[in-house]
Amino acid sequence: MTVVANKVLVVENSAVQARIISEHIEDMARFGTILASSMDDLQRLLAERGDEIFLAVCNLSLKGAPGGEAVDLLLSQNLPVIVLTSTFDEQLRNRYLEKRVLDYFIKGAPGELECLVDLVRRVWRNSETSVLVVDDALTIRNMMVRLLQNQNYKVYAASDGEQALEILETVSDIGMLITDYEMPGMNGLELIRKVRELYSREELSILGVSAHNAGALTAKFLKSGANDFLKKPFEAEEFSWRVNKNMTELERIQQIRDAFRRDALTGFLTLKHFVQQAGPEFEFSKAGGEHCSIVGIFLEGLPSIHATQGFEAGDDAVERMASAVRMHFPHAETIGRLGSMIYVMAHAPREQVGQSLTALLASLNGGMSVGAAVAGAGCGTVSDSVRQLMNSLTAPGRAGGSLTLL
Repeated sequence: MTVVANKVLVVENSAVQARIISEHIEDMARFGTILASSMDDLQRLLAERGDEIFLAVCNLSLKGAPGGEAVDLLLSQNLPVIVLTSTFDEQLRNRYLEKRVLDYFIKGAPGELECLVDLVRRVWRNSETSVLVVDDALTIRNMMVRLLQNQNYKVYAASDGEQALEILETVSDIGMLITDYEMPGMNGLELIRKVRELYSREELSILGVSAHNAGALTAKFLKSGANDFLKKPFEAEEFSWRVNKNMTELERIQQIRDAFRRDALTGFLTLKHFVQQAGPEFEFSKAGGEHCSIVGIFLEGLPSIHATQGFEAGDDAVERMASAVRMHFPHAETIGRLGSMIYVMAHAPREQVGQSLTALLASLNGGMSVGAAVAGAGCGTVSDSVRQLMNSLTAPGRAGGSLTLL
């Protein structure tokens, strides 16, 4: 069985400090923790449970490893490491940042623990985020790639604007573009303007970097569409914080926008946004000769549940139906809800979808009356299909719990 690496290893001498750090991570970031209080503990846990760990928080001074040997051991296992120290020391800071630790924090300093937990969350999310670095100077480009990989990002690199545009065209999950100013062909400002024709500030974050001495260059980058600017040479620490800060801001904007598109109870799209998203997908599939169907699932007894058992029981019934939909349509990416109705965009012929719905209805037969219908590609547009499904499932005299193929 494959083990998912989703735990944080906390390496700390003090049982009190370890508990405080562990509780913050578990309560605020929702990650499980594993505790080690000595070098012997650490070596044993890495051997026994190393495949469960995705990140380590490590005290520099540890029983059996007073000189930072624990940090070196963790880095040798290719684990991202956050260093804890009791005092600030510039020489010590530089030494460990050069070893590619994620960051360092002062134990007991106000606000440091919250920043540490934020970084833990950020590093976890970074594994699903791609960054594109554009710089014609190989040394600088490789340095930025290394810093980003150290923060757990997926990284693509380009030596000029044309290559960067090609990568953006073929890679769909890039969340940030980092670009130099002076490059052969188009410069960084020209690249940003072209990128902004394709992606808004809410879709792609852009960080400009340059050693150019023009006083107004920062303003030019921002006015051209960059979200932020960093002057070369920069500290590795500042670079990482700027990147993570901009990615967090981009995600917050996307979460706010997404909240208006989704049903709060199930997380499915609202009907309006289901039609908007499924429409082009439906037409494209039909044009390419692919099988596609729009599924309607109707919780027939919802008004009765509300009236006799209360709205909380009604919400429980909707959530149960939503869980069944996810289980029986695991590959469906476009699902919507309006009241008692859930709609699914399914890339399969009606007969195959009907079999999945039969299993779904059977799984919900305990105390719930649910009906379903399927509209195939012959039903016109998604809006037409939704209308036909709604009329069919809510028609007077329709047999409860039945399946209809339109």
